[in-house]
Amino acid sequence: MRPFIVLIVSLLACTLFAHAESGDYEIAQIDLKAGTFSAKLNGQVRTFRVRPAVETTINGIKGTFEELEPGMKVKVTLAEPGVASRLVATGLRTLPSPSAAKTSTGATTQPARQVKAAVAANNPDGFPVGDARKGTKISIQYVSGKWKHDGHIAQWNPDSDEPKVGDANRLCVSLPASDGKAGDVLAIVPAGSSKRPFIYEADKDYPGLVLRINDDDGSFGGNPGNTEWNVKIIPPAR
Repeated sequence: MRPFIVLIVSLLACTLFAHAESGDYEIAQIDLKAGTFSAKLNGQVRTFRVRPAVETTINGIKGTFEELEPGMKVKVTLAEPGVASRLVATGLRTLPSPSAAKTSTGATTQPARQVKAAVAANNPDGFPVGDARKGTKISIQYVSGKWKHDGHIAQWNPDSDEPKVGDANRLCVSLPASDGKAGDVLAIVPAGSSKRPFIYEADKDYPGLVLRINDDDGSFGGNPGNTEWNVKIIPPAR
C-alpha cells in the first residue's frame, strides 16, 4: 500500500508542478543551440527546455521555435516539468525569418507568400494572416462560397454588389479576437474583388491580423457558411 501511496503523491506533485509552470509568459532570452528559453511570469523568471520540433504557432500561424523572439508573449504547455511540448506565441516579429531571402543588394527581407484562405462565418478569427509590419500589403481576391451573418442559410455571396448583401456580410481585415470578442475592423473588402483584388496596406506595425466576416452583432457561433479567397501577403522591403 505504501508504494502505491508514494506513487500517487509523486504523480500529484508532478501535476501540480506542471500547472504551476504552465501559463502565459513573456520571453526574456532564447538559446537556440541549447534548445532552451527563459521567460517571465508574475515577476519570476523560469527556464524551459523544448522538445525537438516542438509544436509552435506565432500569431495563429504555424511557426518554429527558431522564429520566436524576446518580448513575445507565449503560452507554454508542458509535457513534463520544465519541458515544453507546445508554444503559442503572439507579438510582432522584428527579425527576419530563418527562411527569408536575400535581395540583390544584400538586405534581408521577409518572404512574400500566397495562400488560399478558407474563412468560416462562425469564427471571429476566421483566417489568421499573422503579424504585419507597417507597409505590408495584403491582396485579397474572392474565389467561391456563401455565408450569412445571421440566420441559418448561407445565402449571400460577399463579392456581390447586390444591396441586400450589406457590409455585415462582407469580408473584413481585423485585429484578432480577444476574450471571445471580435477585434476591431481595419478594412472591409468591397464587392468585385474576384475581378479586381482588394489591396490592404498596413498603416502601422500589427502583431496579428485576421480575415473574417464583418459581423456587426458578434454572434459568430450561429453564422452559417464558408468562403474562399486568394490572399497574397507582401511585406515591405527592409
